[in-house]
Amino acid sequence: METLNRQATIQEEMERQFTNFKKDGKDRKTVEYMKKRIEALDQYWIEFRKNHDVLLNVLASEHDYFIANNLERTRDFYYKARTEYQTTLAELEKASARAQQGGTGNIGEAKHEQGAGTHLGTTGNQQPSTSTHNPNLPQGNNTKIDEMLRKQSSNFRAFLRTLESIDVEELKEKWEYEDALTSVKARWKIVDNLHWELDSQLMGSNTEYEETFTQYERKYNDIKKAINSKENQGLYFDKVSNMNLIKDEWKIVVFYEMKPYWQGTEALIAYTTSLEQICSHIHEQCNSILLQLRHGVTELEYYNQLFLTNQFREREPRQRVRRGLINAIGNIADDLFGVLDERFAQQYKRDISLIQANQKHITSLWKNQTSLIEAENNLLKRAEIAMNQQHKILNQHLVALEKATNTLKEDVQRNMVLNNFAIGAIIASNMMNNLRTMQNTLLDTITDIYHGRISLHLLTPAQISDELSTISSQLSKDVALPIDNVHSDLSKIYDLLTVKTRMLEDYVMFEIRLPLISRDKFEIFKVVPIPKYQDGNMITLVLVSDYISINIRKDSYISMTENDIKQCLVLSTTYYCHSRKPEYQMKEGDNLCQMGTSGCKTIIEPCSNHWIESYAINTYLYFCCNVCNVRTICTEDMKAHQLKGAGLINIGQGCLLRTDKLTIYPYKVHSSEIKISPDLYAPTIAPINDVINITLPQWSDGNKSYLDQDTEQIGNRIHTLMQEEQVLAEADDVSYHDIHHYVMIYIIIGIIAITGVIFVIRRVHCRWQVPQVAVEADSSTTPPLPSMRRLATIRRQDQSERIEMQAS
Repeated sequence: METLNRQATIQEEMERQFTNFKKDGKDRKTVEYMKKRIEALDQYWIEFRKNHDVLLNVLASEHDYFIANNLERTRDFYYKARTEYQTTLAELEKASARAQQGGTGNIGEAKHEQGAGTHLGTTGNQQPSTSTHNPNLPQGNNTKIDEMLRKQSSNFRAFLRTLESIDVEELKEKWEYEDALTSVKARWKIVDNLHWELDSQLMGSNTEYEETFTQYERKYNDIKKAINSKENQGLYFDKVSNMNLIKDEWKIVVFYEMKPYWQGTEALIAYTTSLEQICSHIHEQCNSILLQLRHGVTELEYYNQLFLTNQFREREPRQRVRRGLINAIGNIADDLFGVLDERFAQQYKRDISLIQANQKHITSLWKNQTSLIEAENNLLKRAEIAMNQQHKILNQHLVALEKATNTLKEDVQRNMVLNNFAIGAIIASNMMNNLRTMQNTLLDTITDIYHGRISLHLLTPAQISDELSTISSQLSKDVALPIDNVHSDLSKIYDLLTVKTRMLEDYVMFEIRLPLISRDKFEIFKVVPIPKYQDGNMITLVLVSDYISINIRKDSYISMTENDIKQCLVLSTTYYCHSRKPEYQMKEGDNLCQMGTSGCKTIIEPCSNHWIESYAINTYLYFCCNVCNVRTICTEDMKAHQLKGAGLINIGQGCLLRTDKLTIYPYKVHSSEIKISPDLYAPTIAPINDVINITLPQWSDGNKSYLDQDTEQIGNRIHTLMQEEQVLAEADDVSYHDIHHYVMIYIIIGIIAITGVIFVIRRVHCRWQVPQVAVEADSSTTPPLPSMRRLATIRRQDQSERIEMQAS
């Protein structure tokens, strides 16, 4: 909606202007600069108020625009910005005046008359709290503001007298309604024009005046709605829904190639025929399997005929003879499992023939030798008898071997046939399942299309997202995609697509149509003619169309029928409708009725009461010729009412409306709210714990146990060893080999051993040595060996003598 967008733009412009004002330097802020800022801000605010009045008549009171309090927020911002602009302008004007007077003169404050205090809050002494005096305004303006407030007070009283003179219920003729509405609009226009002048001066400082103006503005809107909704209207527009007009379409062609499907069907039929040929040898094993395969093939062919729908010639399946490689399978079986095959059977046959030939040759030699060597006749006869017996035994073995070989060949062939049949049945079953899956997918897709839905098998979300991105980049300016966001609203697009399909011989063609909507928004209304009572009859306008769609600007409309609405696509609460009808210009609603020579055509009928259900929930449009006596029953409360003329009535939930001829039951909206939360206990800590925080001092514990002390000592030793190990690891010249320890030990032990041997030898030698003096004195006798003690004494004497000699 353009008006709503314009309101948002105005808010952004006002904020941007104020932001730029804050950023501008002092050298740019001149008197002329500030006046332009104030003028632009006032223009924005005036336009915003006018747009707001338009939205009051267009939008419902529950609209997000009113819920967000846009008027109040913008008004507060306007007052804030204008106050700052006005303050800056006043300071600049004072500075300019001082500069003109040479900086010596002071601007005297004008003395103003004090007007009498009024309910609008003038500057009298009686109401200082609501005084219009604003220190930010230029000096000398209070007298003008008071005069404007007194004039506005007179305008309010005149407007109130105009309202009191209008009785909406007594208005009957069209000219009476038009006259009353014109009087109200003219009186309010005077009030509104003066209000904007006051607003630019007061800037919201006089709250009492603002409240009074708001009250009278509400009264004006109420009387205007009451007059417009009364019998002079002639037409009532009952809103059906919002509408987007489909201006064009984008076609997406999707084709599904059927050649692999038909090839698979023909292969399945060929497999089934081959299995039937194999089954001529093994009836009891394959009848049940073939029965199921024939049934599956029959079902496939039946639905294939549904696909083709007699459009093409019946496809003749190509017969293909399947050759079983028995010998090859036997060879593989022999290599894998040791089963006898044809090679071994032939080899055995050749060996047996060779043995028989050798035996015949040996018999002939024996016959020749009997005629030559008569001496060996008896021996040969005995050998012949033995050989004949051996021949009989060998022949019996050969016959048994041939029988076993033939039996084995039959078993091998039977097993090969069974294996071929099992493999063929598995292949045919898998192929039939794949074909059935493809067939079901196509059937589901086509069935969904005939039911107005589109299957995800036809167009996946990723594919349609790419297509929408491509389409969006190539659209013209007057059309748009039916969704706002391709990513978040992608699921909605499937409800707006329409699909047509056609089955060809080699392809299944799908034509997908994507609607492209107009950028202008519309609303669909049901036009209800409001009868007018006159002399026992009711006069009703003849409409051009029962339904119309009006654009948001309310300057053009498109006539519609109920059938047109039924053909629209519906997404949530919005209709997407095709229309090739022209758009008519709105001219006070005269072209909504069939025109005659003197105006709209009318139908005059005997008057009767009407109750018409509105598209709004539990709302009815009534028309009463005279007075309708109704009763509303809500639980245990019952009230009587009298309805006159035409109007709308809403029946609340739990109530019903009853007249003499009918009873209206409202639609009940049943709802429940379930709140589920885990039952967890969350402990809370008092806030005082975050305020007071006393930390304990740290001190060493002198009373450690012996265990703690030992543990600490062990830890220190381990740490020391680890450091030493690290030092050794870092040293490159340290050898980890222990051979040098053994060498040193051996050397030390050797030295000790040698020293001990020398010591023992010397001790023994000293014990057996005889002094030379004793030998010379008595060589004939052998003196007894001196004892150990004597030798020691002699040795000490000798030493003492030597010492004395050295001393001398």
